[in-house]
This record gives sequence, structure tokens and C-alpha cells, in this order.
Amino acid sequence: MVIVHLFYWDQLDFNPVLGSAAFYYRNGSASIGDSSGLLLYAGLINNISPLDCYVWNKYHQRIGDATRIYGGLWYHSSLYIPDPGNDSNIYLFTIGVTPASVYGFYSSIINYKANNDSGTVLQKNYQWNNFPAFDGLMGVKHGNGRDWWVVSQIYSTSFTPFNSFIFQITPQGIALPVIQNAGSFRKQVVGN
Repeated sequence: MVIVHLFYWDQLDFNPVLGSAAFYYRNGSASIGDSSGLLLYAGLINNISPLDCYVWNKYHQRIGDATRIYGGLWYHSSLYIPDPGNDSNIYLFTIGVTPASVYGFYSSIINYKANNDSGTVLQKNYQWNNFPAFDGLMGVKHGNGRDWWVVSQIYSTSFTPFNSFIFQITPQGIALPVIQNAGSFRKQVVGN
């Protein structure tokens, strides 16, 4: 069974039955599943003040120590990556995109098997940088089949190439980023 959570309370279950999620959100969500497709966690952004990111377990219950996770508010601002060195842990990466959130690139570590599979947060809001981010957080599995790459881009209103922070996730943890200056500038266009 594969379940994908959409906007607001909607969820899509490929059984195919529609249902409702136990939480309300609009933007900046992320989810991860195990090999059977079971939803393990979703990082949720509360668009009502205060602006918060929450973590919910597979029972649709908020993990008590997982409130106030920084970042979020936009479409690709949170990402889960499995820890290649510990099958009980998941990394949650978040980015601060607007002044309403805290600017920067952050990581949190969640042990989803703790507390009888209800989960616990081992570390949250580790700040890797404090730059405003472009809402395009990306992750891809490394060619070695074990590690992961996570890419975050700095948002800039200037007409200069953008910097990408490229992090490698290994069994030893998160490596310091490689900073790459490449590509064309991003210009914000409002209206026609």
C-alpha cells in the first residue's frame, strides 16, 4: 500500500481509496515510506501563526519533541533522507525561504523506531548556514548505492550566478558542504 499526502487533509491511497490525514497543511511538506509503502513521517508546515514545522509519526500523531523545526513555508523546503549508517534514523532537512521563517539550511535526526515505533527526535535544528534559500531542496541517491546527495541553493535577487551547497550523507554522518557557483541567475518576476 502506498499513501501520498496532498494539500490540506487529503491523501491518496493507491489501493485506491481516498481518505483524510490527521493534520492540516498547505505547503512545505515531506514524507517518507518504508519498503511496503507505509507512511512513516511527514514534515508539516503550519501556515497559521506561529509558523511551525511539525513531525508526525505513522499513527498520525505529532511527535511531542518535534515542534518548532525551523524552515519551511514553500513548496520544496523540506526533505527526508534515510541515514545510510543506521536503519532506525531518518534525516529531516529543512530550509528557511522567507523572513517569516529562520533563514538557513537545517538538519534534524529522527529515530522512527523509538517509543514502540512512535518515534523521537534525537537532534533538531542543526544550522549548516544562515542564507535565504531558493525553494528547491533536492536529494538524490549517490552512485555508490548507499550514500545520498542533498543540494540547497542560495536565493539571490542580484544578477549573479547562484551558489549551491552540496552535502554528502554517508554512514559517518553529514559531510561539510561543497559550495559550487554555477548556472545562471534567478530573477523574481511578478505579474506579466
